[in-house]
Amino acid sequence: AVPPLPTFDQLPLEGPMAFGTGASAGTLTWIGSRPVKNQPLVDLGAKEKQCWAWELVKRSWNPGTGAIDERPLGLPGMVIGQSPVAAGILTVTDLGCQTPDSSGRLRVALFPAQGQPLTLETTEKIGAMAWNILPVTDDTSVIVTRVKATRHILVYVVRRQGNRLTLERMPELPVAYRGDFAAAVAGPEDGRRLMILGGSDGPYRGCMECRNETHFLDLRTATWSAGPPMLEARAELGATGLPDGSVLVTGGWTKQAEWGRGPSATAERWNPATNRFEAVAPMPAGTALHRGFWLPGQEGKSLLITQGLSNTAQAYDLATQTWRTVGSWGEGSEEGGCLFMPFTFDGNAYAWMLHRSEGHYSSKSCMEQKFARLTLLRPLAG
Repeated sequence: AVPPLPTFDQLPLEGPMAFGTGASAGTLTWIGSRPVKNQPLVDLGAKEKQCWAWELVKRSWNPGTGAIDERPLGLPGMVIGQSPVAAGILTVTDLGCQTPDSSGRLRVALFPAQGQPLTLETTEKIGAMAWNILPVTDDTSVIVTRVKATRHILVYVVRRQGNRLTLERMPELPVAYRGDFAAAVAGPEDGRRLMILGGSDGPYRGCMECRNETHFLDLRTATWSAGPPMLEARAELGATGLPDGSVLVTGGWTKQAEWGRGPSATAERWNPATNRFEAVAPMPAGTALHRGFWLPGQEGKSLLITQGLSNTAQAYDLATQTWRTVGSWGEGSEEGGCLFMPFTFDGNAYAWMLHRSEGHYSSKSCMEQKFARLTLLRPLAG
């Protein structure tokens, strides 16, 4: 019998959450936002009218004790994206409309487990497009987004140097992506590159105008080059860098799994030794708008494919190259989910996911959070 977990019905969910960190029988931590209490509307003049003041908070939940906590961080703004990295939680936030000349400018902040956050602000006005944060090394991450006007892919390299952060703007990839694309860190440790895969420039969802093309960004020379074509053109696909430097590509919409039929269950892998894509076993269920996470305790060995349109957590065992469904929720989400935290408790693995966001479809669609779901992750054997 699986022991019951403490209830978290009182967990505060009023602000945006994304990814967090968790340890065995430890505390899950993430960065959120909340309105500043007793704060009057900020007058921005006749053109921009008024806005509400928001602030960043550090939130936590301990599944073992049921303890929850929320503490202000002394920074204005709202969370756009976040990801666990070796040094803590790396976030991208807006500056808050109460900050002078803040429109379109963003803040990058690293929140370590101990000590004060390290922050820097962008000088150019980027706007709140969708942001993808990918760790490269213990001290380096890439932040991938698009230029609003041209839809070209824009990449920043964030480095931690002692007690400060640096932000290096890479050259744009001059290819328009009106829809989506996937990004993954590829190659060996001494030659890591960013890989952009698939996606769409079409006005509608699905694979009417999806791509099979890939592109590499060399982070050392800041140069782009063409990569090999995928076996299938895909939109709203998933791509995850694996420990051997290869990249696993999963699902999405394809010519065979077009809009209205349900997303694809096929998968393929980029082989760095041959610089080609190879077919791998299909997933148990098709999905799109999903992401990859490591199964707790099986980091580098068992990859979870979850969030997105499928209501399942599907695990890919790297040693046997086989799939298995290890968990499920009531339904999938067209918005891809806003928070996914796998963790262990009392010898069992679980995953906590913010399942549905009732807001507008944008990079801030996680603002109005309504539901959270918990599932037991079954072991790969037994």
